[in-house]
Amino acid sequence: MKKTDLQIIEKVKFYCLEISKILDGVDAKKLASDEQIYADKRYACSLCLMQIGELANKLTNQFATEYNEFDWKNAYKLRNIIGHDYEKLSTNALYQAGKYASTKLYEYTEKIITKEYTKPNNR
Repeated sequence: MKKTDLQIIEKVKFYCLEISKILDGVDAKKLASDEQIYADKRYACSLCLMQIGELANKLTNQFATEYNEFDWKNAYKLRNIIGHDYEKLSTNALYQAGKYASTKLYEYTEKIITKEYTKPNNR
């Protein structure tokens, strides 16, 4: 794996953790609330998901092929939806994407990082 791919995955992991903090104690119904605090959380979650998508688009094809348990291209597609058609994205879809990133994708990035750092050529 190229060093840049690993650096990208570490950044993806960071944004997954940020989403976890943003959505801590928040369910889909609260996130859809008109209260300003939840509007702020929607925007913050959106920004993190956009960053994940932007980073995913920078991964090499070799990396995406080797680590294909996550659809890196769909992360970039979500980034484009958020960036260009934000008003069409339902709060529930945003919540589901955020919860997925903060749990499943976070775990997957940890798995990738651990595997790469334990390879003999990375010690």
